Amino acid sequence: LGGPEAPAHAMASEGPAPRVTHPTSYSDTIAVLADLLAARRFVEASPLARVAWQRLGMVYGRDSLKWAKASDVVLEGLWRASRVPDSTWVRAADAEVHFKERKLGRDHLDLTPSLIVYARFLQRWNRHPEARPLLLRALEIREQKLGRVHLEVANSLMALGACEQTMSLSADAREH
Repeated sequence: LGGPEAPAHAMASEGPAPRVTHPTSYSDTIAVLADLLAARRFVEASPLARVAWQRLGMVYGRDSLKWAKASDVVLEGLWRASRVPDSTWVRAADAEVHFKERKLGRDHLDLTPSLIVYARFLQRWNRHPEARPLLLRALEIREQKLGRVHLEVANSLMALGACEQTMSLSADAREH
């Protein structure tokens, strides 16, 4: 979840086939969705993500950590597949952060995917100043829990740097 961003115009591409073609369980659904995201097949992932969002909420209840963990994958799928921001998903990502904070604490490692996905939705809406603290917090948590030399820390650092670069370019454009 913390990997480099895909371009907003990314379409379905050739990639490895998902492990399961017709998900029948929670783990199958998440595995297929994760495989589609890893294969950068975002257009195919979007409908599965939308169905998974509803189905998993009904099965596990929206107040369970199992649903919250699945929501990270689902929300990333929706973020990567959508070209136009949808306020429903922005609110869902925000709610996911608050839910995990209550259940896990403000500095739990499992909170970082939710922080990053929420920040990405905000960036899609050009709300970079709001996204930056979320990315910074994800970086700080990962550095604290994983150490400074770790792939997930590097991914968080790249996401924060890209956000700050966009903010700098926007400020430069306003000056001219």
